[in-house]
Amino acid sequence: MAASKGGSEIMKLSADRIEKSLAASLKVHKTPEKPYLLEKNSRSNPKEVIISFPASGAFKDWFSKTTFGETEIDLKLFPSLRSIGNNIPALVNKFFLQRFQELLEKSSLKTEVDDAMNKKKQIVFAGHSSGGPVAILATLWTMEHYLTPKSRGGIHPLCITFGSPLVGNHIFSHATRRENWSEYFFQFVLRYDIVPRILLAPLSSLDQGFEAVSEIIDPKNRSFMSESSLKRIASPSVFYFEVMSNAATVTRHAACKLMGTTEATLETLANFVPLSPYRPFGTYIFSTTSGNEGKQIVMKNPDAILQVMFFSAQLSSEEETAQVSFESLRQHLTYGIELQKNLGLQNFVLLDQLEKIPLSEHTTPGSDIATINIALNDLGLSTRARLCIQAAAALEERKRINEKSIEGKKKFMEEKMNALASYRETRGHQKKGYYDAFKDQLDAQDFHANVWRLELAGVWDEIIEKLLNDEL
Repeated sequence: MAASKGGSEIMKLSADRIEKSLAASLKVHKTPEKPYLLEKNSRSNPKEVIISFPASGAFKDWFSKTTFGETEIDLKLFPSLRSIGNNIPALVNKFFLQRFQELLEKSSLKTEVDDAMNKKKQIVFAGHSSGGPVAILATLWTMEHYLTPKSRGGIHPLCITFGSPLVGNHIFSHATRRENWSEYFFQFVLRYDIVPRILLAPLSSLDQGFEAVSEIIDPKNRSFMSESSLKRIASPSVFYFEVMSNAATVTRHAACKLMGTTEATLETLANFVPLSPYRPFGTYIFSTTSGNEGKQIVMKNPDAILQVMFFSAQLSSEEETAQVSFESLRQHLTYGIELQKNLGLQNFVLLDQLEKIPLSEHTTPGSDIATINIALNDLGLSTRARLCIQAAAALEERKRINEKSIEGKKKFMEEKMNALASYRETRGHQKKGYYDAFKDQLDAQDFHANVWRLELAGVWDEIIEKLLNDEL
């Protein structure tokens, strides 16, 4: 099945948990001077604690006066967020990382988390808008320090965000999947909401003319979260096109890599035009608002999610320019209305086997494929978008095959390493010693040892190459 209702990931959620997390995420905006809001639910089993974080900074602050505002993750706080193959730290947004570090040092957050984990409570970290990245980092920090083999254990915390900006790069995304953590992150995004896409554009594209846009997501401004303030934005379409044109470059470049093709013009452009390092991770729930039939479309493949983030916010015609550009801002302010309207329907559609999604927008009514098509059509996904999604699924399948192939060579590698260890020990007891014997290659045993070495080197080279090419 390429689509199904529910799914193991969604079973961790309920309409009640989502609604409570959303309410807390919006409520905390009213007290931005507080580092977080903590709400307890003693009636649930296990007992639940919701920790929500307020928005912080205008979107220009998110860039930390650099092109995209990224920095290396603090490996002391997040030791797992790195590439194991070449030990490269993940990149994360500097502003949000510093915001979390300050909370950890100056607030009682650490004490509250410690208390909840020790008492085996279910912690739900939540955040709307720029509160989302802080919730994400808080969740990862908790997993790093309370759910390791040497830790005291506890219930996995959950993270639920609404309209959150992107927070980390592809290594960040890969590491969370490698550690089996990504399944505990749920990111709700309304179809046209521009904020989750902002960090796909460089700071240079967001000039002084967009101050009015920045004000509605800046908690220090009177216009923060004010829908009426949208009327004062002279040309929301200009802001929309700036963000989406940069998103187009990022997703097109990513799509070429997914399909194993290189487009000379695009590669040349990438050498001169900086591409955003940020990528999605976790489970994304794209919410559509088609009258009373709104759906929650669930996706887990980060490469496919990136493509959907771009294609779902596209215009279907020039006549939609004013409406879509306005909606791209309005929807960020209306999660409380739009989500609550649709959550009661429990109309979740899980897209799991993406390689089976139909390329045509027209299918036989009543079939499983028709259910998929309705969801894809609600997101406005064209044939080109669906091809990109299928390419993302194909890449994930190749990674699974590569992993299985390497796993199958484990016994072979162990045998050759044991043989080399035995050779080293045997030659080590002889007068010449194993080093000189191996170098001189005077008998068959020395020759075989060299063959074993070359065979092992070949497997290691294969592993390293696949790691460097993100194929594992």
